[in-house]
Amino acid sequence: MPVTLPMLAKTFQRLIRFRGRKSGPNLERFGRNVQEVMSARVWLALTGNMNAVEASRMVLEKQVAALRAQLACARSLLSGNPASAGRECFDIYQRAVHSNRKRLRKHRRI
Repeated sequence: MPVTLPMLAKTFQRLIRFRGRKSGPNLERFGRNVQEVMSARVWLALTGNMNAVEASRMVLEKQVAALRAQLACARSLLSGNPASAGRECFDIYQRAVHSNRKRLRKHRRI
């Protein structure tokens, strides 16, 4: 069977679509960031430097991240793209951890 131009075009489109996808989540970096945030908060609590604002922010941020992840997952499922639902949830948690890490690093004195 000879290769025709439409077959090559379809193969080329698949290749472009595959190359345009986001890379998978970096779980190792995410785990290190989570560990750093948790360690910073435990250190603040042990040294007595955690104020009421930080304690309430800690709880509120977790609730907001969970709600946003649930809404993103539902949006992906309802839009007919269930394959991206997990990635959407992970991205929300990753952004929350990253912003906490940046904010808590300002208070550390190393």
